[in-house]
Amino acid sequence: MMIDPNTRYLLRRRMEVVPRAIRRHVPPGRTLEAGAGSGWMSLAVASMGHDVVALDNHESYFPFIRRQARRMKSNVELIEGDAMSLPFADNEFDVAM
Repeated sequence: MMIDPNTRYLLRRRMEVVPRAIRRHVPPGRTLEAGAGSGWMSLAVASMGHDVVALDNHESYFPFIRRQARRMKSNVELIEGDAMSLPFADNEFDVAM
């Protein structure tokens, strides 16, 4: 699949800006990423000392996320579920993204 240069630029910028904003504005705590997909944001946040739960309704990326988390010596809990029907208690997380 070809990605046009504008989309590539936006993806690269997002991968720079989002972790920087989290580092600057969000103290480490328990963090939920609903709709984790490839897990890049979960992995970035976990590397900053957050306890991360990555929720997605497809497990297809979970093996990749597990390998990356092990390589980074970070812990990311993976849960298959629907972001529209979260399987968590209220106030269980300090941050949701």
